Amino acid sequence: MKFVIIFVLLSFSLFAQEYKLGRGLSLYEANELELILGGHLSLQAQSDHPDNNDTQNSASIENVGVMMYGSYTQYFSFLVEYGNEDLYGYQNSDSFSQNLEFRRFYADFHLHGAANIKLGRFLTPIGIYNPTYINALRWSNIRPLVAQEFFPDIITGAQVHGTIASSVEYSIFTQLQDNEAVSISHLPISEFTGGELRYLFGTNSRVAVNYGQFRSDTFREICTFGGANALVELGDNEFTTELLYKKGKWRNENSQVNWWNDFSWYTQYVQNIVEDHYLTFRIGQKIRKSADVESWNESNGVLGYVYRPNSALSYKVEYRHLERTGLKAYKTDEAYLSFSVLF
Repeated sequence: MKFVIIFVLLSFSLFAQEYKLGRGLSLYEANELELILGGHLSLQAQSDHPDNNDTQNSASIENVGVMMYGSYTQYFSFLVEYGNEDLYGYQNSDSFSQNLEFRRFYADFHLHGAANIKLGRFLTPIGIYNPTYINALRWSNIRPLVAQEFFPDIITGAQVHGTIASSVEYSIFTQLQDNEAVSISHLPISEFTGGELRYLFGTNSRVAVNYGQFRSDTFREICTFGGANALVELGDNEFTTELLYKKGKWRNENSQVNWWNDFSWYTQYVQNIVEDHYLTFRIGQKIRKSADVESWNESNGVLGYVYRPNSALSYKVEYRHLERTGLKAYKTDEAYLSFSVLF
């Protein structure tokens, strides 16, 4: 089944008449109803060189999905996606795989430009990196630290979103299904609510602030978090930055409250060299401070080359140096080679 899906995706551009990469295949368009079949695929090879340890090599189908999406009149749109991350991989002599799942399915009711309602399973609308879910649309396939374990990637719930006065966007959401599968959400949490407020300027530039809170019985934490992010287009170049602060607590078996604070940030710059060719630079950090021995400091730097002949197609070569002090200290150098496409 996994390779049938991959075959279907790769057949798009070969057999579809008047097909344009990244725009999906139109299945039906009449009577104000539009149905589109789309998909995405990301392949990656990776080499890790841990400090004082043997080199580890791996290859994976990192991100794959088949999507059905469309609209009915100007007031209703929908999306259904079937696939998974880390669908199949090979590491040294061992292989691993994930089951295919319905990662996203939602209906969006466009009641008004300032007030729209989304219901179902959707990407958590916080930050810059997380809502850019498909690797072909990202400047880096390496997930920044600020996009790890601060909030779930995907939730099942309700969202109210819209644009006010043409320059202010907002998203407010609440989780309706607790303890989402970790293979989908990356965090098993419940009682998740939050939102983000964005100010738009220029063509695609924006600055935003956000806030959220959740509970995780699995990880034994009750958390609140908040932060800010910015994206600034500079011609063919781009500057982005995100930061988040999270405060967690949990009452242990002795009725004592354990607490910890997490802070993470990254800054990324994309430089166009010549047409379709780019260099990317990113630095970032994640710090945990706690009342006990769990404190640590993790930092990394990423250097990448991106060939993007089409906005829906990218080839990336990336290097990352990752270093951690405190609890579970380590140091590693990693090299990545990837191909990503949006059909």
